[in-house]
Amino acid sequence: MKEIEVITIYCIIDDILKSLGWEDDRQVKMSSSEVLTTAIIACLAFGGNFTKSLNFMRLFCSYVLEKSRFLRRLNRLKKRNGCDILANYTNI
Repeated sequence: MKEIEVITIYCIIDDILKSLGWEDDRQVKMSSSEVLTTAIIACLAFGGNFTKSLNFMRLFCSYVLEKSRFLRRLNRLKKRNGCDILANYTNI
């Protein structure tokens, strides 16, 4: 996957979340936009393999969650209103 594709996906997700009034807790180290971008990249480029996607995202993010914490964040995002469409894309 090319760098421009990753950046484009991130920007679209970030814009959608901002338009929904989404705000992350100020303590998070990996934003919700980064979490959702990682999940979508896993589906598009790595056959749904989150481990490979998380390793790939280390090239773009200053901090990347461990797999178990990433999955908990993704599932929490899936349950919150306004984010179901994006989170369900990952088929978790």
